[in-house]
Formats: sequence, C-alpha cells, structure tokens
Amino acid sequence: MPSILLLIFALSIAVCHSIFDSIFKHLSGTQNDKYDPSSYSKKISDIGIVIGIVIGNAFYLFVPFCGWLSDTKIGRSNAIYLSLWLGWIGTLLWAIGCCFQYYSCDTAPIARYAFFITAFVFMFASMAFMFTNIIAYGIDQLMNESSIKIRAFIHWSWLFLYSGNALSVISNKLITAVVAFFLFSISLCLHFFLKDHFEHIPIPDSYRIVFKVLKFFIQNNRRQQRSAFTYWGEEPSRMDLAKERYGGSFTHEEVENVKTFLRIIAVLVTVFPICISNTPYLFNSSNFVAQFKNGTDDLHGHVQDSIWLLGNFSPLIILVPLFELVVLPLFPKLEYFLTNPLKGIGIANILFIISILSTFFIDLVGRSFKNSDMPCFFTWKPESVHETIQISYWILLIPSVVAGTSLALLWICVLEFICSQTPFGMHGMIIGLFWFLHGVYADIGMAITYYAIPPISFMSCTSWFSFIFGVIAVFGLVVYVLVARWYVKRIRDTDLGLRAAVEEQWEKRLIQKNTFKENETDDEDFSI
Repeated sequence: MPSILLLIFALSIAVCHSIFDSIFKHLSGTQNDKYDPSSYSKKISDIGIVIGIVIGNAFYLFVPFCGWLSDTKIGRSNAIYLSLWLGWIGTLLWAIGCCFQYYSCDTAPIARYAFFITAFVFMFASMAFMFTNIIAYGIDQLMNESSIKIRAFIHWSWLFLYSGNALSVISNKLITAVVAFFLFSISLCLHFFLKDHFEHIPIPDSYRIVFKVLKFFIQNNRRQQRSAFTYWGEEPSRMDLAKERYGGSFTHEEVENVKTFLRIIAVLVTVFPICISNTPYLFNSSNFVAQFKNGTDDLHGHVQDSIWLLGNFSPLIILVPLFELVVLPLFPKLEYFLTNPLKGIGIANILFIISILSTFFIDLVGRSFKNSDMPCFFTWKPESVHETIQISYWILLIPSVVAGTSLALLWICVLEFICSQTPFGMHGMIIGLFWFLHGVYADIGMAITYYAIPPISFMSCTSWFSFIFGVIAVFGLVVYVLVARWYVKRIRDTDLGLRAAVEEQWEKRLIQKNTFKENETDDEDFSI
C-alpha cells in the first residue's frame, strides 16, 4: 500500500513538472497571444529560450537543500505532505491564471505576471521536496521487502515521474493545470485517510557524520595508527583506549559509510557527462525534421512533436510495463542477470553513441552538399531551413528511439545503483546530489547547444551537432569504465560483522591464554 500511494504522488508531481517547463515561455510571450505551440515558439528569441532553460534547471540546484531540510529538520514524511500542499496551491493558481488569460485580454498581464509567478514559486518548492524524497521515502518503507519489489518500485516511480512531461505537448496549458490540480487533490485525500499505512523510520543525521569524518580526516592528514588489537585491558577496554590514543570517535561502520558515500559521488560525476550530450540531443533532435521532405507540412504541422514524443516516451512507457508485467513473470530467473546496474549504465552509454552515429550517417548520406552562411544554433526555425534531404522524416525515429531507450536505461540503472549501494540514512543526501549534478550538466549541454558555431563548407549543422556531442559521449564512456572498474575493486563488504567476528575471536584467544596462565599458576602453587 505505501508504494502504491507514493506512485500516485509521483504522477501528480510529474504533471506539475510538465507545466513548470512552460512557465518561462509564458512570462516572455506577448500579452494577447493564445497558446499555440506551432506559432508561439517562433516568437521567442534564442536568448530568451536559453535564459529560461538555465533558470529552469536551477530547480535541480535547489534540490540538495531540500534534501538536507527533509532529512535533518522536518522529516521525509512531513516533506512529502508539505510538497503535496504546495503543489496543490501552485496548480490552483496556475489554473486561475489560465482562465483569466483565456477569457479576458485586459487581465492577461495579471494572469501572466501575478498568478504565474506565484504559482511558479509554489510548484518550484513542491517539486524540489518531492524529487528528493519520493524514492528515498519509498526505500525506507520497503526495507524489509525483497530486492525484486524494491527494483519494481524504482522502475514504476521513474515511469510515473517522467511520463507526465508528455502532457506539455499533447494537451494545452489549462487542461494540464486542471489535471495536475485534480491529481494533487486526490493525493492529499489519500494521504489524509491512509497515512497510518506509512511506517515511521528514524533516520540518522548522515550529514553530520560525513562532516565530522571529513573534518577529522583533514585535520589529521597523517596516517593514523588505529590498531585496536595492540592495546587491550580490562579498564578501560582495549577498543576505547585505541580510539582515545590513536583515532577519532567513529565506529568502523561510520567511516565505511563515508567512504562509500564518496565513491558513489565519484561514479555519479563520471555518469553525468552523458547528460551533457543526451539531454540536449534528445530534446533537440526532433528539430532536424525541418530539413527533410515534407518535414514541416505533414501531420498538420505536428511532425516535430510526433518525433519528440515517440523518441522520448515510447521506450520508457513500453519497456517498464513489458519488463515488470510480462518478462519477469514468465522468466523469473532473468532477475539474477540484472543485478549489476553499473553494466546497465555502460550499455546506456553505448546505445547513445549508436544513436549519435546513426544521426550523423543519415545527415551525411541524405543531405545535399550546399554551403550555408547561417550559423549553427542547432535550433532552426522552419522558415529559415531548406528541405535538403529528400527522404522521409520518419527515419529520424531510429536515432530518437535509440536515444530515448538510452536515457530510460540510464536513469533506471543510476537510481538502482544509488538505492542498492547507499548506506542507510544517506538516500536523501545522494539523491539530492544526483539531481544537482543533473542540473549542472544539463546547463552545460544546453549552453553548448545554443552556442553559435560558424558554418563550414564540408560539414552541415546536423553533422556538427552529432560530432560535438559524440566526442563528449565517447570521452564520458571511457572515463566511466575506468571509474566503474575502480569502484568495483574497492566496494565495501556487505558483511559488516566480519570485523566484529575477528575481534571476538581475538578476545576469546586472549581469555583462553589468560585462563591457561592462571591454571599454570594454580598448579605451581598446589605443587609447592
């Protein structure tokens, strides 16, 4: 029951995220324009789009703070409840602003600048709290469940969190706001009546532990002699004496938790170079349809949206239900071959490189060799691009679907890696850093995407696009493989009681030795 409730909460926040992306577009649009995706995008300058994307990705930079606030001050359960209320208020204000803008041109400025900005603040905070806590809180509730159920929860959670973005294309802003408001209302009612199904699990202050261990390490940079086997005695105990004379006041498990935390961060840093390439490539590759035959006229001018939807969402929407509802029930032993998320991340990198290469060869074979004086921004307007490729635009589905599969596999495997390797109490911290790195790398990728590259005669803009992000992807794959192999060699033992068992064995030997000496002394006294 708790996992089902959390999935419903995730769906509501996903729909909220779909309207969050369009907020900056409405703030920069003209006053009396009604929402029309085909004509609206033509009126926004490239600089305005870049600023909107950068500020929108700043949401991910705010997530670690919300994770710290949830873990140390208000608790994950209260953070999710607060997120639902903030989202409910934000979507309500957004819907009111849409109604004002539709039915009264005189009140359009009020709707755009008053209601939309206020709604943005509430939805911003709501998503920051929910994205940090939804999976971490679900893992806490499933502590005593099998790894199969935990993995299934991760898969369905990411499906619900990501699929809501499709509403930004297939529906208008008013309907999306109403759907989001309805989902938040249902979520609040379910949380009010069924909150007793959630277990209260106390979480240790992992931030303080990490800070103290790192502070002690920096202040005592020389090698510490912390051998507890050298010093023993009755009062004080040999372990306490060793810590007092040679080490910090930390248990072996606390130090190993901090080491694991730092190793996971190292892996995440090498994983996210693919986001520099994958995110802008997947969200801008559909713009290439303007170069193909009838790429701007077919499907009533919605060719670009169709390619974007099929490439972004069809792999995830098909793979997760197919895997969880069909493949695993029929072949349950397949679960044992899917226990290494690091290999899945590597496969995602390889799939993305294949997608980049296919785009490069499609452009290389299909385009006509023409010189162009227009710089490559990689976001072309239909009226400024010539249909130079005389083949069907549906061929772009090949690289788009492969890239979408790569992105879905990447996110799922990264979340599996975090949830399986993170020490207890640190899930919120590392998931917050996960989204933080995602925002940083997405901003870098978008900055590269919108950077004006001078035209050259031997390579088109599409080829330039594929070449630049292909080089970044290959470099990221090489670095990731090296760091992943380093991580596997230094992974901590799952049996943390091994050291305790060794110490207990040494204590037994010492007791036996002392007993033997006492017996010898007694025998000597008796003989005398």
